[in-house]
Amino acid sequence: TNWKKFTDFVHNAGLSLQSNKEKSKEELLSKSQDFERHIKNILEEYTISGPFGPSWKSDEAFVQLDGLKEKVKELSNSDEEISDGLAIFNIDRPLCKELAALNEKLEMLILIWHLSEEWENVHLKWQKTNMIQADLVEMKDNMSVMEKRLEMFNENEMDSRWEVFIQIKFQIQSYEKTSGLIALLSDRALRPRHWDRILEYVRDAQPNFTETSIDVKAITVEDLAIIGFDKCIPGIEGVVQSAHKEIEIEDELRDLAASIQNSKLETDVNQEG
Repeated sequence: TNWKKFTDFVHNAGLSLQSNKEKSKEELLSKSQDFERHIKNILEEYTISGPFGPSWKSDEAFVQLDGLKEKVKELSNSDEEISDGLAIFNIDRPLCKELAALNEKLEMLILIWHLSEEWENVHLKWQKTNMIQADLVEMKDNMSVMEKRLEMFNENEMDSRWEVFIQIKFQIQSYEKTSGLIALLSDRALRPRHWDRILEYVRDAQPNFTETSIDVKAITVEDLAIIGFDKCIPGIEGVVQSAHKEIEIEDELRDLAASIQNSKLETDVNQEG
């Protein structure tokens, strides 16, 4: 009788254990299905919300990215837990590749937004600088540093929707053109009449610009594009070249006049002698 009770107990315990194992396996399989839904949701959130574009402020972008990173971390832990649990039942479940790929994208996107934050400070500094006070050597040095920052990123690994990086790159590279334009407009050979001709070029290129005179000392780097100087660089180059030729001619005439005057003085002295 005791033996039968023991064998019944062992049998019932075995059935209970098997039942619990099946229950645990079903729970893990159910969690795996839920996990797939969570993956779909976070990928949709990333696709819809980003942050990808320059319309985001840096601090807002970091809040969004921190939230996504936290969700990725929780899902990664859940992913490992489910895979390890199913391995007990000889069920091979690989870790989610999409989650790992998303995590890599978020890491790179965080670095890009740090770059954006740094660039905002540099860009704002120069945009508000008066054109004639702009130190072009310092500007070029600043742009050189920022270009090296850009080179840290492999664009082939980037998401094509990351407009913020595209804008930063475009703005940094545009300063080469801007520094050349500043050098032209700050040329000391330019006189009021030359500025009249430059403004004619601007009015032709920018119909909304109707000014016939401008305070050169008040022009900021930001104004160069707003007013439209960047749209008529060939014309400005021509005006500057003409201004230099005029100065050369004036210098030659001045030298000639001085030479004539000296010759006259020598003649007068000789006659008096």
